[in-house]
Amino acid sequence: MHEETNAGKSFIGVAMKTVAQKIEELREREAKIKEMGGGPAVAKQHQAGKLTARERLDRFFDAG
Repeated sequence: MHEETNAGKSFIGVAMKTVAQKIEELREREAKIKEMGGGPAVAKQHQAGKLTARERLDRFFDAG
């Protein structure tokens, strides 16, 4: 029979906290990437008559 010790429970708690922190970090990075350099950078591209990379890819690939 396997008994879980307090040390084991503590380790699992710390590991889960670390996983949750990493997930949050990834979500923050994803949001930053989706901004494509921020509003001013996108506006600069548009003022130059250009599309952003994401806009070009959206036009290149179909939804299906």
